[in-house]
Amino acid sequence: SLARQIPNGTVIGARGPHGDLAPESALNNWFRKAYEARFGTLPTYPSYKMAQALLGVKTAADKAGAATQDAIIGALKGLSWEGPSGEVSMALANGHQAIQDTAYGTFKLTDDGKGSLVDVVRFKATCVNPPAGSKSIDWINGGFDGADCN
Repeated sequence: SLARQIPNGTVIGARGPHGDLAPESALNNWFRKAYEARFGTLPTYPSYKMAQALLGVKTAADKAGAATQDAIIGALKGLSWEGPSGEVSMALANGHQAIQDTAYGTFKLTDDGKGSLVDVVRFKATCVNPPAGSKSIDWINGGFDGADCN
């Protein structure tokens, strides 16, 4: 088991709150249950990303009223939708780059040999992404000016 190879206290996170870091929601509960029933294991990080992408395309097609490439591209601009790991917003790059909240937790090996995440900390998308129109490196070098972390 991979859990036995990870040192206790390891900080775990990724670009987006997927897997055990995903927020509690009806959609996430359904996704986890359906995925585990189909594949015999909990959904992985890429599974969350793919579900998120498919739901984004579906939401855009519904908004556009058509499933053509140009219609979906146009409808995706500035769009927000719910995925199994929370809200996704096309908020950067003039509405063409997605952002979402993120989370980090501390790994703890349980007595039964399974891993768990404790002390999970969540960050709003507007706290961990530069404001629209800012370059990431300038935002970092400027002390994260404009970060909304409250």
